[in-house]
Amino acid sequence: MSGTSFGIIILMKTALILHGWPQYDMKNYFLTNHLKKRGYKVITPNLFSENYRLSLKNISREVERFLDKRELNLIIGISMGGLIAPYFAKKHKKSGLIFIASGPKLTSRSGIFLLTIKVVRFILSKNISSLLLKFPDFIIKALYKFVNPFKGDEKDKGVYERDTNINVGFIKKYSPL
Repeated sequence: MSGTSFGIIILMKTALILHGWPQYDMKNYFLTNHLKKRGYKVITPNLFSENYRLSLKNISREVERFLDKRELNLIIGISMGGLIAPYFAKKHKKSGLIFIASGPKLTSRSGIFLLTIKVVRFILSKNISSLLLKFPDFIIKALYKFVNPFKGDEKDKGVYERDTNINVGFIKKYSPL
């Protein structure tokens, strides 16, 4: 058998995670890390990339570029990403499909939060919203905390503060209004 070589083919499973708003960086997300540890190649496109406009056509092209002709084994849509995930499920019929917090209707137990959403949706125009986002960060953070108050254990307060800072940064950068 001299001159014969044996190769091992490793078939890596591929997962697609489509993020929500405002968070877009899924590279170090706990679910990304969990899937990688279980042998998945994880694709996490930034749906808010400045390289292309948010559209199904552009997102599809970006994902297909990452796939490089591999099949998807798992598709995960988080919040807003859940609105896009079915499109990929139609193209990759053998893949699993998971929705995380992807309801088509925004609901909350907080009456203040719901009222805030209604005010922004029906009264404030894009120009007024843009003006509000020019306020100093401490004012925007105070408003954010008012409509999204901390309700956890005191030991989780640091995580809430960190997430507030991150989310306010995302909101200022990628305002959908």
